[in-house]
Amino acid sequence: MNNGFLSKIDGQKIGGFSLVVEDRREGRFSEETNFELYLEDNEGEKSRKPVVWGKYFSGRGKYYSPWIELNFAEKIKFKSNSASFFGGNIGEELFETFFRNLPSGGRLKQ
Repeated sequence: MNNGFLSKIDGQKIGGFSLVVEDRREGRFSEETNFELYLEDNEGEKSRKPVVWGKYFSGRGKYYSPWIELNFAEKIKFKSNSASFFGGNIGEELFETFFRNLPSGGRLKQ
C-alpha cells in the first residue's frame, strides 16, 4: 500500500481547517489505497463523518499513471453545526490541494 500522496495531504490547511486522512486500507491492487478524509477545525473538533471517501492509485510503472477517485459528502457536519461543502471555498481549495500534490501525470478519475 503506497501512502506517499495521502501522507502529503494529511495535515494540510484549507479554509481554516486541517485535512485528516483516516481509515487507509489496501484496495484491489497493492498500488490502490482507499481512504476517508475529515476536516478538523482550529479547536481540534473533527467533522462527524468524512467529507471525502476516496481511492488513490499510485500508478504502475510506465503503463498506468497515478489517479485519484473522490466521492464527496453534501454537508460538512460538526457536533455544533454543519455547512454546505460547496457553499464556500472549501471544495475549491480541496480540489487544488489534490491536484497540487498528485504526482506528475496524475489525474482525477470519474
